[in-house]
Order: sequence, then structure tokens, then C-alpha cells
Amino acid sequence: MNRNKKLLIFVVEDNLIYQQLIAKQLDSLTYAIQFFTQGEECINALKITLPDVIVLDNGLAGTMSGLETLKVIRSLHPDLYVVLFSTDKALDTLENYLNYGSFVYLEKNITAFARLKDKVLSSEVFSSKV
Repeated sequence: MNRNKKLLIFVVEDNLIYQQLIAKQLDSLTYAIQFFTQGEECINALKITLPDVIVLDNGLAGTMSGLETLKVIRSLHPDLYVVLFSTDKALDTLENYLNYGSFVYLEKNITAFARLKDKVLSSEVFSSKV
């Protein structure tokens, strides 16, 4: 597979250490990573730029949770590839998928960062860029 194509990735994560770990895993796939600590910031940026992938935490600074941010993302861009990356196992439910649109859920744990890269590599969005 030719991996010369690069993605624009939005990372919505208020923990700076997690931001760095995510960036380290995804850097080889991107031409740019934009970081946001609040859902509102991400939504405002979506009005200007459309990323290929959004990595979204649920617990964020600001007034919007990750799920609330996801709901707005889905209203603006129903097909955008979103990875909900959180420590909250309760988010991975059929009810959430039905209420907030499709997304990939990854629980933050010791293997999560490598799995995050695998999810992006195996996504249709990456395949369409190659």
C-alpha cells in the first residue's frame, strides 16, 4: 500500500499528554494535526476546514462533552470518520450509535494508541487517499 498520501486529523482532547501520545502515533499518517481542548473549538474549525478524521475524547474542557460535539459534527458532516477515544466504557453502546451517528469507539488503555493508528489505517478514508 502506498502510504505517501497524508491526512488532516483533528484531535479534540483536553489532556496535553494524551494529545502528544496521539500525535506520536498518527504523525506518519498526517500532513497536519490540529488540536482542540473544547468541542466548541472543533465545531468552529469545521466551518472553515474539513478534516479526514476526528479523534474525539468525551470528557472535554468547555461546555460540550464529546458526545454533544459528535452530535453537532454529525449534523454538519454525517459521513466524517470519527474515533471516540475515551476511558468511559459506557459510551460503546448501541443507543449511543443510534443517537449520535456512526463512530469508532476505542477505550483509552495501554494498547489504545497502537489500535488508534490501526483504525485510521484500516478506515475507508485512508484507503480513499492512497
